[in-house]
Amino acid sequence: MAQRQKWADVIIAWANGEDIQFKNSTVGRFLDYDDRAGFIPCFNDPETEWRIKPRTIKIGDMEVPEPLREAPEKGSMFYLVTPHIGPSGLMWRHQYHDERWQSLGLCHATIEAAEAHAQALIAVSGGD
Repeated sequence: MAQRQKWADVIIAWANGEDIQFKNSTVGRFLDYDDRAGFIPCFNDPETEWRIKPRTIKIGDMEVPEPLREAPEKGSMFYLVTPHIGPSGLMWRHQYHDERWQSLGLCHATIEAAEAHAQALIAVSGGD
């Protein structure tokens, strides 16, 4: 059986017109790949890391990572936006409250995303 290409999901997303990003040893952060530059991304370069550009939402004037739109696998960690105490790391159990929080757009895959979301909610409501 053939081995799956490391960046297969990114390649498929790029081929379908989704935005992708890259990072290498020269650039210490992810940058948007621009098709208009006229070069085809080199997915075989071991110095370059690729990812599908994270989607964002706008809260007030701030862009924050998009909350989870699909339920994670049962037993996986997610982070709940809780502005009053900071993000809460929880395990997805497919219970009513998990699904309710997700339907409200309050679940994130990373603690950083949940924190950014909470900070945007606080800022838009006039808090600090």
